Amino acid sequence: MVSFVGSGMGFHGNQVALGWLAFDLTGDTRALGFALFLNGFALVAGSLFGGVIADRFNRRNTIVGIQAIQMGMAFLMALLVVFDALALWHLYLVSLFTGLVMSLAMPSRQAFVYNLVGKKCLANAMALNMGTMNGMRLIGPAIAGVLIAWLGVESVYFLSGGGFLLSMAVILFYVGPTKQEYAPSRESPFRAMGEGFGYMWRHPRLFWMVMLAMGGAALGIPFRDLIPAFAVDALGQGPEGFGLLLSMVGLGALLGSVTVASMASSRYRGLLVIGGGLGIGLFMIGLSFTGSLGVALVLFLVLGWVSTVFTTMMNIIIQMDVDDEFRGRMASIYMVTFGVHPMGALGLGAVARETGIADAYMFAGLAMIGFLLFMVVWRKELRSRF
Repeated sequence: MVSFVGSGMGFHGNQVALGWLAFDLTGDTRALGFALFLNGFALVAGSLFGGVIADRFNRRNTIVGIQAIQMGMAFLMALLVVFDALALWHLYLVSLFTGLVMSLAMPSRQAFVYNLVGKKCLANAMALNMGTMNGMRLIGPAIAGVLIAWLGVESVYFLSGGGFLLSMAVILFYVGPTKQEYAPSRESPFRAMGEGFGYMWRHPRLFWMVMLAMGGAALGIPFRDLIPAFAVDALGQGPEGFGLLLSMVGLGALLGSVTVASMASSRYRGLLVIGGGLGIGLFMIGLSFTGSLGVALVLFLVLGWVSTVFTTMMNIIIQMDVDDEFRGRMASIYMVTFGVHPMGALGLGAVARETGIADAYMFAGLAMIGFLLFMVVWRKELRSRF
């Protein structure tokens, strides 16, 4: 758990700093959206190879090696800001590279949970893992907002680098060897990826769950990425208000993780996915009508809750239905959703540029509700699972 705390601090610190810098350097939601788009593009491009790596190599060593790279990138960004050498193209390049290395690490990290606890405790362990990450989403942005205001954004990058260092140290010195089923090592990576897609295609329920996750990520989850613009343009807030809004999302996410942990083995998991998805759309629409910080805090709290229930429960359903030999590759295919939502943020940022951030939230909320209802009604595989 301590390792997840460190990596969570590193990840969320980087995300907060990236979002704030992109918007602060330009004042343009398109720049913010494009930075997130590059990050998401790299996540999508590399995640499938990350799944092959997770099934072929020792997952523990993979996590440590890639976190060392993430630590170095965080310290590099801190130095660029300290020496006033940061240009927008630096931000775009680092966003691209950060997304790439994360895409290679996340399938191993998700599959590693199974190797630590086994299938019997997998659902609860995944919920605990997400609870820890979401706890850091609560604490990290609050700390980052204060640090940006008091010490500058470089301090957030130094903190992120320290978080990755802590995570590496715990895995290296406190996590012992684990059992893992390996895919054939002489197999071509492209063939191995193809086998992963074939496995998903042979299991239609898995396929349509992944499609539902991707659509939800593109339409519903980008509300998080445009919080800097919402804080400034809709609410007239600075970095402290921005950090507070993100912290409410994190608090809601923590509550969502508790909900998931308490119902991880419930037969109503599918209904929670539907309820979470509908909640995302409804509360995004609610945000489009508010200019009050107090009301926005409550709505972002609930959004953090329902979005976590939606994404985490769907991930649990997918992981519970997968053979360990394909676990890394299925995790990597699911990881594509992490890359889809920044791409959705690019489109939402463009809409916000033309109509304003409030109307963009309403548009995304309506689209999320329509997509979810359409998929559940259209696909019997989803209805049978729910």
